[in-house]
Order: sequence, then C-alpha cells, then structure tokens
Amino acid sequence: MPSKRKTARMDRSIRAFRRIFGLRLADLLKFISSLILPLSFGVFTIIITFQQQSAAKQQRDEDRNASQLQRDEDRNASQLQRDEDRNASQLQREQERDLDEQRYRNKIFDVYIKEMGQLLKENHRAMISKEFMATLSRVKTLDIFRQLDGQRNIRIIRFLYEAKQLSEVKEHSPLDLSAAKLLDIDFRDLAVDEKRLNQLSLTGIFLTNITFMGIEMTYVNFSHNHFDMANFLLVQLRNTNFSFTSVNNSNFSSSVIFNSTFAHSQFKKINFSSSQLDTVNLSLAKIDNVNFSSGNILNINFKFSSFQNVSFSSSIFYNVNFSSGSLSDVDFSLSLMNNVDFSFALLVNVNFSYGRLMNVNFSSAKLRNVNFFSTELSHPQFLSTQITNSDLSLAILASANFRGAKIFYTNFQQTTCVAAYFYSSIILNSTFWYSNLKRASFEGVHLTNVNFSRANLHEAKFLDATIADVDLLTAVSIHDAQLFYDTNLINDDQTDCNTSLVNSWTLQTSYVITMMSEKNTSNCRFILKSLTTGATILRRVSLINRWYSRSWPYSKAILRANMSIGVFIELRGTNSDGIVLAQRTLNSTKMSTSLILQDDIQELQVSIEFRAFNNQSGVTNYWCDDINLFIIYGTYLEFLRVLPHIPENARWTQNGTTVAGGHDFGDTFNQLAIPCSLFVDDNQTLFIADQGNNRIIRWKLHDKEGQVVAGDYTEGNGLNSSQNPSDVLIVKETDSPIICDQYNKRVVQLSLRDDTTEREIILDNIDCYGLAMSDHRFLYVSDNVKHGVRRYLLGHKNGMLVTGGREEGDRLYQLTRKNTEDHESAVEIVEETSGNNLDENQDLSAEQIGD
Repeated sequence: MPSKRKTARMDRSIRAFRRIFGLRLADLLKFISSLILPLSFGVFTIIITFQQQSAAKQQRDEDRNASQLQRDEDRNASQLQRDEDRNASQLQREQERDLDEQRYRNKIFDVYIKEMGQLLKENHRAMISKEFMATLSRVKTLDIFRQLDGQRNIRIIRFLYEAKQLSEVKEHSPLDLSAAKLLDIDFRDLAVDEKRLNQLSLTGIFLTNITFMGIEMTYVNFSHNHFDMANFLLVQLRNTNFSFTSVNNSNFSSSVIFNSTFAHSQFKKINFSSSQLDTVNLSLAKIDNVNFSSGNILNINFKFSSFQNVSFSSSIFYNVNFSSGSLSDVDFSLSLMNNVDFSFALLVNVNFSYGRLMNVNFSSAKLRNVNFFSTELSHPQFLSTQITNSDLSLAILASANFRGAKIFYTNFQQTTCVAAYFYSSIILNSTFWYSNLKRASFEGVHLTNVNFSRANLHEAKFLDATIADVDLLTAVSIHDAQLFYDTNLINDDQTDCNTSLVNSWTLQTSYVITMMSEKNTSNCRFILKSLTTGATILRRVSLINRWYSRSWPYSKAILRANMSIGVFIELRGTNSDGIVLAQRTLNSTKMSTSLILQDDIQELQVSIEFRAFNNQSGVTNYWCDDINLFIIYGTYLEFLRVLPHIPENARWTQNGTTVAGGHDFGDTFNQLAIPCSLFVDDNQTLFIADQGNNRIIRWKLHDKEGQVVAGDYTEGNGLNSSQNPSDVLIVKETDSPIICDQYNKRVVQLSLRDDTTEREIILDNIDCYGLAMSDHRFLYVSDNVKHGVRRYLLGHKNGMLVTGGREEGDRLYQLTRKNTEDHESAVEIVEETSGNNLDENQDLSAEQIGD
C-alpha cells in the first residue's frame, strides 16, 4: 500500500510541475517575441551609429590629410620658389661673374695684343732677336696663356704666327713658348681656310685635347712637345719635326706623313691605321700599343726603336729599317714587304703569317716565338740568326740563306725551301716534315734530333754535316741515297738477269729475254727474242704511299732509258679506273721524258714495245736497258720561285732582234696589228695578243710565221671570236692559254693539246684588261672600268678585290690604268698611272704577264 500511495503522490507532483512549467514557457516565449522587434531596431541603430562614426572619422582623416597635403604643397611651392629665386640669383651672379671674367679676359687679351703690337712696332718685328725682349715676350705670353681659355689662346697663337714670331725666318728664331700648357684648342682656326698651315714652330709645350683634323702642315716644328688626346685625323704632314715628342691617346688615322722626323719620340695608344708614311725618321722611338694596320710604310727608319703591342697587319712596307730594334707582340700578318731590314733586332712573339716578304734581312737577329705560317719569303737573309720556338710551316722560302744560323725547336713542316742555304748552321729539335728541300745545302751543318720525315731532299747536300742516318730514313727523296722512296721505281729486275720478267712485268705479246749489259755488268738488258715478231711488256707502278697530290702538287714523273732502233717506251699516267690521263713516248732519239702528275693520277705504266722490221733495218737485235723511273716532287713552285739575279748596274744592249712580226701592219701570218701584250713559255714560244686583228697568235722562236690559236680576224662574241683581246697567259701544267677578251667582257681558257682547240668561258661580265697567275693557281684580273684588281681561284667565278676599286684616282688606294708585266715569276703587279706621273707597286704573289 505504501508504495502505491507513494507512486500516486509522485504522479500528482509531476502533473502539478508540468502545469506550472507550461505556463512559464509560454509566457517566456511571449516575452521574448515582444522583445525581438525592439532588439532588432536597437542592433540596427547601433550598426548605423558605428558606420556613421566610421564615416565621420574617415572624413576627418581625409580632411586632415588634405590639409596636410595642402600645407606640404604650399611649403614645397614656397621652397621651390625660394630655390628658383636663389638659383636665378646665383645664375645671375654667375652670368655677371662670367661677363666680368669675359670682360677681364677680353681686356687682358686686348692689352696683350696692344703691348705686343707696340713692342713689334718699336723693334721692327725683330724683338725676339734681342735677348731681353725675347724673354719679356716669352713671360708675357706664358702668363696670358694661363689666364685665357683655349679659344682666346688660339687667337694669341694666330697673332704671333701672323706676326712671324712663331716661324723660322732669317731675321730671328721663333718665340720660345716651352713649358706652356694649352687645352681644348682647335688649330683649324689657325690654318688658312682651315686647311693649310706652314712655317709654324711650337716646341716644348703641353697640348691636351687638341685638334688638327684635315690640316695640311708643311715645315712645322713640334719637337719636344707633349700631346695628349690629339686629333690628327686626315692630316698631311710634310717636312715636319716631331722629334723628342711624347704622344698619347691620339689619332693619326688616314694621315699622310712625308719627309718628317719622329726620332726619339714616345707613342702610346696611337692610331695610325690606313695612313701613308713616306721618308719618315722614327729611329730610337718608343712605340707602345700603336695601330699601323692597312698602312703604306715607305722609306722609314725604325732603327733602334722599341715596339710593344703594335699592329702592322695588312700594311705595305718598302725600304724600311727595323735594325737593332726591339719588337714584342707585334703583328705583321697579311703584310707585303720589300727591302726590309731586321738585322740585329730582337723579335719576340712577332706574327708574319700570310705575309709576302721580298728581300727581307734578319741577319744576326734574335727570333723567339716568331710566326711565319704560310708566309712567302723571297731571298730572305737569316745569316747568323738565332731562331727559337718559331713556326715556318707552310711557308715558301725562295733562295733563303740560313748560313751560320742557330735554329732551335722550330717548325718547318710542309715548308718550301728549294735551294735554301744552311751552311755551317746549328739545327736542334726541329722538324722539316713534308718540306721541299730540294737542292738545299746542309754542308757543315750540325743537326740534332731533326725530323726529315717525308721531306723532299732531292739533290740536297750534306757534306761534312753532323747528322744521324736514321734522321733521313723516312725522307721522300735524298740525293745519292738508296732509300725506299728514292730508288728507281723499276729497278728490282734490272740487276739480276736470272730473275724472271713475269715477276714484275706483264708480257703482252711474243717473248723478251734478259741478258747482261755490254756496258754495265751490274745491269741487265731487255732483248727481243725473235727478230721476225715484235713484243710488248708492261710494268705498273702504284703511286700510293709514294706521292700525294696535296702534299706535293706540280710534281713530275721522269723516265729515262737507253734503247736501240725499233724500241719505243711509253710512260702513262692512269686514274683509279685505269683511264689514261697523260702519256709520253721515248725512242732511240729521245731517251728522257717527263710527265706532270695530275691530281687524279694514281698509277704509272711503263710499256716497252719492240717493233720487228723483219730484219729490214739490218739491226741484229732490239734491246733496251738502264730504265730509270723516278719522281721529282713539287717542281712547279720551285721553277717559279728561282729568280735570275740581275745586277743593279746591268745595262741592256740597244740593238734588239725582231722575233715576231716586223712586216708592217697587217693580218697575214707574218704580220701583227697593235700587239698589246705577250707571254713567253718555257719553250721560248711567244703567245701574242694581236689586238688589231682580234686574235691570239702563237709564234715559235726563229719561225717566220705565227699560228692563230684564238680569234678569226673579225669581231664577234662567239667562242671562236675575240674582240680587242688585251692580254694572254699560259697555265704551265696544262699548257692552256687564258685570254682577256676585253670587248666581249669575258675571260676565256683554251686547250691546245692533241692538235685540237677547246674553249671555255671561265669568267664573264667583267671588264678585263690584264691577267696574272700566282704560284697557287690564283688568277688575278685587272678591271679597266672599276679600276681594281680581283683574285679568282681557278674554277670559281666569285673573286676577291685585292687592290683599287675605289673610283679612279692618284692616291695609293686608287688606280687609273692597270697593266701587268712579266718578271719570270716575280710576284708583282704594277699599276701604271701615266696621267698622274705615279707608279704604284704591290706584291700580290702573281706570275706577271702582259705588256
């Protein structure tokens, strides 16, 4: 029971609580709902209030910033105005000061002119002749120089110059202005018409930022001066004196300097490029970091001078003396030299590469690290010269004299030294690999560790020389030595008569036997076995490992033999396909022949034919013996380079012999009409450009008539015609004439072999006038319209301009009328300017031809 009552009581309590709680929740909800709207308005009001406050604050900040900015602008404007006022005031003061200074300078200038004028008047312009007056004038002038600017100082100089106080005259010496310092002066204001300045003497002064550009100066004395930043561009100096002068950071480019002296002068950072120096004394000068490139340097004395970091590249030298000088890091590359003296000089790191040097003397000089790579030297003198660590590879040394020279660690690879003279010299640790030393003299030479591998020592002389035999074993050819490369190429079966011919010869018809020679018991004779039938034997000789066209161009195969009547020996040159490219024949009346080795020839064939005459000739036997086949390496270059020595005092006889024409003007085979040029080949045959007959005629010596090889007497542009041919030359290795067909504006090459004439236009659309061929197969053509000379590689139509081409004129870089002359292989093209009375010579490595 109690539990039931307790449960009921709890239920009643719960129900009562629920009634009370329900009433309170409803009321609470009503109360809350009644508060929502006011609260929303309140929150909105608060938010609006905050936004308004923020906007007001932002506005206040903007107003404050604007006010600050306005104050700053006002302050800046005020400061700017004050600055402008101050600057204007300062500028006004400076202008006033400048005006005062200008007035002061004008005043002292006027006073100086007035006082000096009065002195000149009182002393009859001879005040310098009086010691006191000269001193007074010097002091006044030096003082005025210090007070005046460059513009007024040049007016002072002009006043003194026009008053004859700065000139060497009979009455007095020039005014001494030594120790004066002149800045920012333009001497064109002193020159007549800003171009000419004569008889001026300014010595011992300091000149900075000075201009002489384009002025022609004659008899000017600048000795003992100090030039810095001087502009001598395009000047012409004649009979001027720059001795004991110091010149720095200056420009002499494109200048002309004649008969002047710079002795004992110092040059640093100077540009002499494209300048012409003629008869100039630069002895005992110190030349540092100077550019003489592309210049013409003629009759110059550099004796006892020193050179450091100097460039003479692409320059032309004639009659220049560098003797007893010191040259370090000097560039002579691509230069042309004739009669240049380096005797007793010291050359260190000097570059002569790709140059052309004629009659250059290095006697008793010291050469260290000197580069002659691919340089052409004609008659160079190296007597008692010391050569160390130098490069003469690929150089051409014609008639070089190394007598008594000391040569150490030097490279002569692939050098052409035909007939070079090394008598009594010392050669140590050097190489002559693949060099052409034919007929070179090594008599009395001490050779140690010298490499003659693949060198051509044909007919070289080693009498009394100190050399290990092993040094010569790999030479291509050596006189009187039985080396692999120099033995008779078909000698193996001519010493042993018991050796069968089939071992080395191919028997093509009938039979041939061997028998001991009647004249030489160490030699076998080939004899025809049957007198009723002929026979032919053939021998093949491979040129692989014996001859290389690139290393030894223009080589010859020589065949010699003795034979009876009825025996014929033929020498053939074949290519890799067995095609015969060249052939020569021997018989009993001609026992020696030569065959030029063309690039494609890879094999030589010797064919011996015994022709039987059924004993009609009464010959008891047909035989041949002493067959010699050998190669002379590199013949063409040496023939061109060996020049005859003609004494300077030689005189030609006045009575000549007519060798062609001479039968009046005409077109028959024994007549010529306006012959304008000729070429003489090795057989003394003349090729004449018979211009009036529009033909090229070949005239053999002692013949009464010539033979037409090109042209048909009439004008035309066909291959068989020529119009006004002006020049002709012969390509030696092919016997092919090259013709300058002037009015047809072309260059034509002919082939005259095998009694046939083939023609080929090798250059067209060119105003050809003269022709020349260099040793390296370069064709030089002078253009009569463009006034230039171009160089072409045979087989190519694009040429390179080598001289002229800058309109007609008489300057050294211009040409007028081009002619070429044959000097047997001298490498010189002569441009003659008859109207300008000027001869210009340039060494261009060209075989000379022409009129």
